[in-house]
Amino acid sequence: MLQNAYNRLFNNTVGRLTAGQRLGMVAMLHLGRTGSTVLGDLLNQHPKILWDSEIYYRFLIGYANQQGEALEAWRREAFAELPKRIARSGARYYGFEVQFFHIRYLNRSVPDYLEYLRQSGVTHYILLERRNHLRSLLSYAVSEVTRRKFITQPNQKPALTKVHLDVNRITINGEDCTLIEYLDRYADNYWMARQLLADQKLLYLNYEDDIERNPANAALKTFAFLNLPARQLEVHYKKTTPYPVSQVIENFDEVQAALAGTPYAWMVSE
Repeated sequence: MLQNAYNRLFNNTVGRLTAGQRLGMVAMLHLGRTGSTVLGDLLNQHPKILWDSEIYYRFLIGYANQQGEALEAWRREAFAELPKRIARSGARYYGFEVQFFHIRYLNRSVPDYLEYLRQSGVTHYILLERRNHLRSLLSYAVSEVTRRKFITQPNQKPALTKVHLDVNRITINGEDCTLIEYLDRYADNYWMARQLLADQKLLYLNYEDDIERNPANAALKTFAFLNLPARQLEVHYKKTTPYPVSQVIENFDEVQAALAGTPYAWMVSE
């Protein structure tokens, strides 16, 4: 707590005074439950990076209760968050994260939001994907049941938590669609982002290759991307759902049948 208090004081004083000297701005886009927390923690261990995590997180708690003008006021307040945080970023790289569903909550399209980031001064982009989007969805579902988002104990293995996936209606993170529509939506989000950022400084990382076995690999790739020297890192987080898909999904046969013959059929085998 003392470290967090010190960091806040530093950012609000020295950070504000030196923000005009920052090395650049880094925006990480992802689906969620993709290894972003462990990667962000590693990036924040570099003295030349201020990693600000998910900048809209505090706004999500009351989103479902907002309607009409109150919802529009909520969106305006959320949209004002990035400029406030940039103002105290200091003479480092300022990095932050946005999940695709946050963009939807802000009532923006992916192209509009990426243009907003460009106009806000973002210089580098990271697109972090867990290729198995079904795994990301399962991790969300498990965290809703267990109320456990992270594991930081090095020797702790979480108990197996089974979840039921309604293939006809996914309602996580404000979704209201079928399982196929959910997987289509996020496949489209990633495809669109890669196309729109093709002419920008873009680093593509994926959970399976860059984070799952050794998260430090993703951090070291990011340091190289930002032309920063490597440094020794300490991994603080572990997987929350280290079990096969077939064990986690209660109605596995139903999900397997729903995905059969689609581009997502392979996702049930991992």
